[in-house]
Amino acid sequence: MISNIYAPGKDSAGREAIRLLSPEESTAYFLKDNDAEVAGAAMSKIKDGYVFAPRTTDVVSSKDLFDHVLANVGARGQGLDAIDARIIEGVRNGTGKIIDSPNEVGGYEDGRLRKGLRDSDDDGIPDEYETLIGSNPNRADAQATPTRMLRQYRELHQRPARRLWG
Repeated sequence: MISNIYAPGKDSAGREAIRLLSPEESTAYFLKDNDAEVAGAAMSKIKDGYVFAPRTTDVVSSKDLFDHVLANVGARGQGLDAIDARIIEGVRNGTGKIIDSPNEVGGYEDGRLRKGLRDSDDDGIPDEYETLIGSNPNRADAQATPTRMLRQYRELHQRPARRLWG
């Protein structure tokens, strides 16, 4: 466990953030740069080095992690909504809590959907994606079966990465 932080809220008082609960013979833990209380029956299983070969050792430090996470969470595709903003603010100022009922946070939203990606022919496939794969975004494609579209999508994403939507 590397670079974890613990931001306690109203419902987390009196509990350690990281619990090591598996003291079996084969269990091993490596902890580094964690800003959290650690406890549990398997504390003796903490090792001084990696317990497996990690793909990378490049991680955000616990010092920078809190701001990094809050800057990147939420439904970012179309910007933060009021729910995301409320949750982020609750984490930032320590007032967040476990929600047991929608009424505790103002009830359900009015149900209006945000505007989705443009789909001129109303076939369920965004225009930009249709253009990218060579389909006509202004005409529902009789060949655009879900299976075919999934295959094309997979083929597209096996190519070098290219960001499709803003």
